[in-house]
Amino acid sequence: VSSGKVIPNRELVKAIQEAVPGFKVDLPPGRSPMSLPALDTERLRADTGFSPAFDIRSAIIDYVQWLRAGNSK
Repeated sequence: VSSGKVIPNRELVKAIQEAVPGFKVDLPPGRSPMSLPALDTERLRADTGFSPAFDIRSAIIDYVQWLRAGNSK
């Protein structure tokens, strides 16, 4: 399932760095040649009422807390 929007790698890394102090990664400069469009979630929303419960930042924080609570990957 998708949020319906593209999340740039730098935004993902920033969210991980907020949740995991000291996390480091070197992203190459520029844009990825493999960039994909966001998945359209309108039909899913219309058919089921689905709406993402998390944005990328809150999803990363929730997942890190879940792992720290002792849950396996």
